[in-house]
Amino acid sequence: MVLKPAGSTEAMNERYSELITEFFPDFPLHEAQRLLLAGKTMEAARGVVLGEGDMANSVLLLLTGKLEVFIKDQGQDRKVGEVNPGSILGEMTALCGVPRNASIRTSEPSIVLEWNDRAFRSLLLIPSAFSERMFRLQRDHRERRLLFESQMRNDQV
Repeated sequence: MVLKPAGSTEAMNERYSELITEFFPDFPLHEAQRLLLAGKTMEAARGVVLGEGDMANSVLLLLTGKLEVFIKDQGQDRKVGEVNPGSILGEMTALCGVPRNASIRTSEPSIVLEWNDRAFRSLLLIPSAFSERMFRLQRDHRERRLLFESQMRNDQV
């Protein structure tokens, strides 16, 4: 993993809390601060941040920068998407205990909020806009995955 602790000052934490409220518009500032305190802000250097096939030990919220999603397809990297600030990564693996179905790499310097899988699951137990959004994301992810698998099968025919 290419994550290292990001410098953390009170001003930076305040800015990150404000970013979180921009990502989750119905989120009060104190909820954003709770999310921040439950994790660690990390710098994502060039390289793979999450690896396809790995089991979860963390979930990431992209605060700044941009990431790419790719899979191995016949031994080659195949880009299947981009990740912008406000996106949460690795939640399916943490919730379902299944291997990651894609890799994530940096496409520019990025800052992420990293929760270990246990901290992430405990955040979901507290009723909030965050837990509601996670359950919606899980549903949407499942639908996108089914569509992607269908397209892959059609490409092979």
